Amino acid sequence: MATAQNDTSSWVVPIHTAVQGRARLCVKGLYRNSVLQRTLEALLPDGVTIQSASANPLTGNLLVLFDADVPLATLVERIEDIVRGLGGAEAALANAAPAWHATEVNQTLRVLDAPSGGLTSEVARDRMRRYGPNALPPIGARSRLAILAEQFQSSPVLLLAGAAALSIATGGILDAVVILGVVVLNAGIGFITETNTERIIGSLRLPMQQSAIVRRDARRCSVPIADVVPGDLLILQPGAIVPADARIITTDALSIDESMLTGESQSVVKDPAPVAADRPMAERTSIVYRGSTVVGGGGTAVAVATGARTEAGQIQLLVGEAHAPETPMQRQLDALGGQLAIVSSTVCAAVLVIGLFRSVGFLQMLKAAVALAVAAVREGLPTLATTTLAIGVEQMRRREVLVRRLDAIETLAAVNVIAFDKTGTLTQNQMSAAAIICGGERYEASEAAIWHNNAAIGSIADARPELVRLLKIIALCSEVRFRRRADGIAIIGTPTETALVRLAMAAGLDVPAVRRAMPLRGTEYRSQDRRYMVTIHDAPRGGTLLAVKGSPEQVLALCSWQLRGDRRFRLSAPARRRIGADNLAMAEGGLRVLGIAYAFDPEGQHQAPSASADRSSKRRFCWAGLIGLMDPVRHGAEDVLSQFDRAGVRVIMLTGDQASTAMAIARDLNLAKTGPLMVTEPDRLHDADDRTITELARRTHIFARITPAGKLRIVRALQSNGDVVAMTGDGINDSPALRAADVGIVMGRSGAEAAREVADIVLRGDDLTAIATALKSGRVTYANVRKAIHFLLATNLSEILVVLTIAALGTGTLLAPIQLLWINLLSDVLPALGLALEPAEEDVLSQPPRDPHEPIIRPDDMWRLAREGGIIAAGSLAAYGYGIMRHGASSRAGTICFTSLVGAQLLHALTCRSDRHGLFTAERLGPNRPLFATLLGSAVLQMALLAVPVLRRFMGLARLDFLDLLVGLAGAILPYIANEASKLRGAARGSDERTHQRRG
Repeated sequence: MATAQNDTSSWVVPIHTAVQGRARLCVKGLYRNSVLQRTLEALLPDGVTIQSASANPLTGNLLVLFDADVPLATLVERIEDIVRGLGGAEAALANAAPAWHATEVNQTLRVLDAPSGGLTSEVARDRMRRYGPNALPPIGARSRLAILAEQFQSSPVLLLAGAAALSIATGGILDAVVILGVVVLNAGIGFITETNTERIIGSLRLPMQQSAIVRRDARRCSVPIADVVPGDLLILQPGAIVPADARIITTDALSIDESMLTGESQSVVKDPAPVAADRPMAERTSIVYRGSTVVGGGGTAVAVATGARTEAGQIQLLVGEAHAPETPMQRQLDALGGQLAIVSSTVCAAVLVIGLFRSVGFLQMLKAAVALAVAAVREGLPTLATTTLAIGVEQMRRREVLVRRLDAIETLAAVNVIAFDKTGTLTQNQMSAAAIICGGERYEASEAAIWHNNAAIGSIADARPELVRLLKIIALCSEVRFRRRADGIAIIGTPTETALVRLAMAAGLDVPAVRRAMPLRGTEYRSQDRRYMVTIHDAPRGGTLLAVKGSPEQVLALCSWQLRGDRRFRLSAPARRRIGADNLAMAEGGLRVLGIAYAFDPEGQHQAPSASADRSSKRRFCWAGLIGLMDPVRHGAEDVLSQFDRAGVRVIMLTGDQASTAMAIARDLNLAKTGPLMVTEPDRLHDADDRTITELARRTHIFARITPAGKLRIVRALQSNGDVVAMTGDGINDSPALRAADVGIVMGRSGAEAAREVADIVLRGDDLTAIATALKSGRVTYANVRKAIHFLLATNLSEILVVLTIAALGTGTLLAPIQLLWINLLSDVLPALGLALEPAEEDVLSQPPRDPHEPIIRPDDMWRLAREGGIIAAGSLAAYGYGIMRHGASSRAGTICFTSLVGAQLLHALTCRSDRHGLFTAERLGPNRPLFATLLGSAVLQMALLAVPVLRRFMGLARLDFLDLLVGLAGAILPYIANEASKLRGAARGSDERTHQRRG
């Protein structure tokens, strides 16, 4: 017995026990073991000393809440007893998935029966039948029936139902029918709104990577991701989305972005060496997970889990029933709704007490109080916000801007820093060769020809030997593919490599023939620390050729020789200085410069230089020359940056290019506006602490030679300074920063798949001006939500004040419940939706960004709401006072008040279009046709209600003569004029503030 206990005790490891009565323990054997999970959760709690147990098979951890007097050893012993009850630790492990990250590579391959040449097609088909397709379990969306049911589950609807029941109890069948009709109508509006929003959100899903590169039947091939099976050998290369959980076999500076699983934006460097079985997911460096992204280097791995058995699949099973989280705006509105519920409940209770004190019937007052509560509590606030955001998403889609998250719209309104990647974002990423320096000579170049001393080189036979060698190297050191078309041969590849191959072909080099003569043996990709690419080739007469292109400084550091004519010479210090000067001159001319080199080993023993290789082993290459590539600035880029400057948004450039190249582009874009450009290079970032990085991020215009990790660090430094950061990019190396930024924006056409997958906003047309459009749309949408909420709160306040005042004065008939419901539907909901479609004010991009920490309704807004609601209520009460004096405490007086209140609320929608521009200001607002149509329709319905006898009786209204109508109209128009006049002071104050900002 003692032996068994000792055996199991090593399986229970305390992790966190600092809090009394709460312990987190690692149970080795719980990982992916649903049997042990259910057993522990069912048997461990005893209801006396152990209250609850929560086991997580995704982490292998167990959380236990227990009596603080219970010793930890007793708790561990109880867990051991449960493990023994399952047959011991070995039986528990048998039910769990192997800890692949802790196994040796050879053992993994042997267990999975994965040969070095890959699975055969027949074996792959057999495993597909056994394990099923490599597809994640679908996340269930809300059904239409569920959405409809939710419309009847809110407390206001229950209040309406109670009011209907009271009406039936007191004989008011007609009132009950109307109230229930309003319930159905409100539910219909909510149902249509939410189903449309779900449709828009669902349509935001962008196409995922559909294929994976694997080795099968002893050859490299592409297969659909769904066809990947356990035992498949995966080939990992930059930009690839990992198709399955896989054990690393080989790596070459392989780094993976696992933030979608671990939440760690920093990329993880992978290594084949096994790690301890109890390592958390973020530290399992020997395994890659489905959905993660290769951001640097390359490697191979063997698939160990597919479909629902992957970590992503397990998590998706857990969240399958979860709803999308509320946006920050929705949370603010929920809090605001709770506060309003307390206020309105208090007011309604006061109305009930006052009515009873005035000897009004209890049921009549109760119905009125409940109806007032329903009118006052804005249950539609969160729905209104979601609807407005969804409308903003749809409008941006029409402008070729795809928004993946609704809350990205909110965040755009607060962005005050935009970090631009240079290549492919500020520039067109349409590279073309412009200059070559090799063998001490300079050549001018284009896609059509190469010139030397103003004479075109007619054929490759006329070129100098060192130029021919350089052209052959760039033809080999490339992953471009050729595709035959009716109009010729298409070159498919990255813009840089395509430009280089076109350059070689322009000189008359037969690139396909060169590549056939020296077939590719392997590729060493660029990585975070190695800014060059190496390809390894079989030489025609035996041996190995290594072709290198990349950062001129790093490539030059590899070389101890240089090519002159067809001979190699020692690379002297003066020659290195000349190469450095040539590199600087080309970069200052705005060219992106690449260094080209090669190495040849007749014995075929050459290996690619590794980042960790010592200096002497790396300096065995021969320098071939420099190539300068031209990447034109995108059309309209300078105008877009000027718009950001006017909008109070600071722009910084993050680029992997040299400082001189970046500065040339920045000068073309007028990035610094006034004052000198400040450039920061990696050496200032390497050992800097967070405070220094934050200060540099605040003052720097350009970060040159920046790595993916450096971009991420800059974004986080800006955020720690309180900035709201938008990051724009298009490449794999931008992915970590795009993920970490408050808003990640990526080019849709030229952007890499990995970048598109982590971005919040995708510019479908690659139009840089669309970023300004997105920023403007974000500000407009957020402003429209505030306008609609402002309108609803001001008008509801006016209703409360009118009913409360009439009840307090005891002057006669209150507004009937049906009338309050009519006001709520006609003059509240419909105009608010019209305000959600308000077009942008002309100066929206001349205003500073919103403070992300300010509430959606600010303290000064509260005073404005109180003033406007009070003015509307005063107008209606004045009209009511006239009615009392002329007609006494009759339904005619109530009808005059009702007419005035509806008219004033409809007109107040026009006031809420802007807090600065209006009836008496010089600036005029553009037309809002949806709002105008809504107001016109509402006015027509109101007039029909007063004109048609049947409708009047139905609503409990009386016939009004011309003078009554005139007074009611005055009670609507005068508050509108008063509220519009109050904008004059606000407009003057806003003008002074903007003048002060410009001078500052």
